[in-house]
Amino acid sequence: MEIAVTCIPILPVVIIIARWMLKKRYSNLPPGPAFSLFSTLSVVLQELHPSQVHLTLEKWAKEHGPLLHFQVLSKHFIVLSSAKLARKALASEEYMDFTNSRKTCFRGIHFMWNHDVILQGKYGEGYIKLRKYLSRGLTAYGHGVPVYEKDAESNVRWLVQKIKDTKRKDFDPKPIIKEAIANFISILLTGDFSVEKSEQIQDFLDTVLETVEPSFEACMDTFPFLRFIPGTRFNKLCKKFQKIKDKVLSTFYDKTKSSFHSEKTRGLVDALLRLQIEDSSGGESKLSDNQAKGIILDAISGALLTSTYGCLAAIACIMNHEKCLATMRKEIDENIGSSRLPCSVDLAKLHYTHAVILETLRYSSHIATQPMKCTTKDIEFEGYTIPAETGILVNVWSAHHDPDVWIDPWMFQPERFLDTNGHILPPTHELRQLILSFGIGPRYCLGKSLGESWIFLTLATLIQQFDLLPPSNGTLVSDDPHNYEGKGIIGPAKFMIKAKFRGSFLS
Repeated sequence: MEIAVTCIPILPVVIIIARWMLKKRYSNLPPGPAFSLFSTLSVVLQELHPSQVHLTLEKWAKEHGPLLHFQVLSKHFIVLSSAKLARKALASEEYMDFTNSRKTCFRGIHFMWNHDVILQGKYGEGYIKLRKYLSRGLTAYGHGVPVYEKDAESNVRWLVQKIKDTKRKDFDPKPIIKEAIANFISILLTGDFSVEKSEQIQDFLDTVLETVEPSFEACMDTFPFLRFIPGTRFNKLCKKFQKIKDKVLSTFYDKTKSSFHSEKTRGLVDALLRLQIEDSSGGESKLSDNQAKGIILDAISGALLTSTYGCLAAIACIMNHEKCLATMRKEIDENIGSSRLPCSVDLAKLHYTHAVILETLRYSSHIATQPMKCTTKDIEFEGYTIPAETGILVNVWSAHHDPDVWIDPWMFQPERFLDTNGHILPPTHELRQLILSFGIGPRYCLGKSLGESWIFLTLATLIQQFDLLPPSNGTLVSDDPHNYEGKGIIGPAKFMIKAKFRGSFLS
């Protein structure tokens, strides 16, 4: 207590000196909001709270422009609110090697093997190596691979039965959708799914969200010894995270490894185990067990909430646009029919349905801000100096609703992604390039095709098998993204629907 009291009088002096020195050194920073010493705490705890950070950044962008700078104590941050600026900063050859790293943090050091993973990994040779292993693993077992497609169909059947069991009564779709996506993840990792595996995946993600809460992260980054103090929130949460982490890795890695057979690929874990053998030198693999485990945890962390909230946002949108829902149903009935369930490859011929998914990603912007990156050296960008170790926030929310790019940005219009023949715009088209939901540059999501296929399979199956109806009180959930809730990843508030079975499910 004496130490804390002693530090209080000198802390403002240290902060003022640090800020004066940094301000003097960097006189050519981008414009942005200026905070006084006494307003900084309010900014951190209120304006930059994760439930509304995208709205705060949108407000600042309107005041200061699509490239802005702000400073919290001695830490620099820039915000990119334009898709074109984000691509230039993060994906151009001129800048990408210096703008795609991660800051050293407690989570990366103590939870993720000293940042030797993908999501929390620092940009460099080690990070690039892990991405190549994940890419090779997904090629061996993932989107488009026949054995994966067959395994995924079992989860589609599970989803239909789960919703049939609601028997036209009001139900909250979120728990079912979340479990279905968890099942897809389990299938990706090991080729099968179960209630136990699904629960472990969901428990792990819930615990991850607790550990990335700003007050916990800030305290642990500054005072990592807090994890050793018994009875504190920090000690309890660190133990909880380690316990569920160990349980998940035991289920998905250790047990899979114990039954591994080199001639059979049951899932991504088997593919990684095979790569360990193929890329070994002198009896030692270039892909360590901890790195393989990190890929597993990254696959779970990067997939569950993003795909779940994407599906829920799409359901909210199509239920608020009857013409859109009717067009999707007609397209699905004509191209798939009722003799079989949808599969991933169907997306290529369902142009309007594909456009609905793209428009959902843009309109809802459920990944409202990309995970923060940082610069590794001083750079000159757009005529300004960006200091080393500056945090980079991509404001997806503003980029996806930029009136200079999108006609009627707050209107849900899937047709904007179709050409004059009603075909989906190619991936190279400028509008599709401006969708930032799966990241850009060296850190773009390698599971993009899988994520889109999971959203597609869920939506197409629901529409093929059921008439989606408002709840008994007749009130539809708003599809306006301004009403979304969440931290970091946002989505519609809890809502109820009914589902009338159309009678085409194959037993």
